[in-house]
Amino acid sequence: MKNLIALISTMLVMAYAKAQVRISNTLEYPLKGKVKEIIIYDFDGEFSKVDTAEAQKRILFFDSKGNQTEQLDYFQGGGIQFRSVFTQLDKSTVSRKEFDKAGKLFMTAIYKFDKANNVLEEMPTYTTEKSLVKDIVYKYDTEGNRIEEDTWGTNDKIIERINSSYNSKKQLLQEDIQAMFRTGKTVYNYDSTGNIVTTKSYDKNGVLTSQQTTSTIYKDIDFYGNWRLILQNGKPYVLRHIVYYH
Repeated sequence: MKNLIALISTMLVMAYAKAQVRISNTLEYPLKGKVKEIIIYDFDGEFSKVDTAEAQKRILFFDSKGNQTEQLDYFQGGGIQFRSVFTQLDKSTVSRKEFDKAGKLFMTAIYKFDKANNVLEEMPTYTTEKSLVKDIVYKYDTEGNRIEEDTWGTNDKIIERINSSYNSKKQLLQEDIQAMFRTGKTVYNYDSTGNIVTTKSYDKNGVLTSQQTTSTIYKDIDFYGNWRLILQNGKPYVLRHIVYYH
């Protein structure tokens, strides 16, 4: 099983967003060494200093083989919001059961991986609410970059497709989005260091809808080469405390 980090999509439409349970491999949060536990504080650039009491907290647990076994997501300020339990079904399949703050199971998902540890498919099933999403299918290029993401509805039609392109440094250059609720593209431009990126979003008519420039710095690199703090535009973005097996 891979180093999984769940990402819940922003709520555009409640039923659709709740079906958008995202996981990622080590591209988003690369981990080196034999990690036992990692505590993640997400500041999202909203605060001028590191104050963990104000952050969104998440704790990930791993077994000695590097498989994620459990994840706890907290409300901002404290209190468990979700608890996820991961089980390795076979070499390429992982199940995830998600429980609410009362301990009631409300979501089960099956994830399929290829030999390169890329997520090929995720199939969520909700026990308490009706979902509009049947499954999500991913495609990759020969470099392991995710180039297509198709979200299939329960009506067996694609309700969202995202096509992505990259440069030779594996940096994301453009995302083209076709969906029920949004259609357009996002373009990314980097400086020579790759730490400063300008993001421009366009609607389906090619009209610029938003633009921002972000500077990212990785700080406090530990013995294994894992960063502890990300600063974006000079403000805390993510803080990690990592515990290792010895």
